[in-house]
Amino acid sequence: MLGVYSSRENALARIERARELEGFRDEPECFYIDEYTLDEDQWTTGFFTI
Repeated sequence: MLGVYSSRENALARIERARELEGFRDEPECFYIDEYTLDEDQWTTGFFTI
C-alpha cells in the first residue's frame, strides 16, 4: 500500500511518482486503486496463519 488519498487524482499522481522508484520501475503496471467508504469497517473477521 502506497497510501490513502482523498481523490483518485491524488492516487494517480502518487502512482506516477512511485513508478520512478527502484523496484516499482521494474513493474510499472503493478499498481491498482481500490475505493473504500470512510468510517466503515473493512476487515470484520479475524485472521489465521497456515
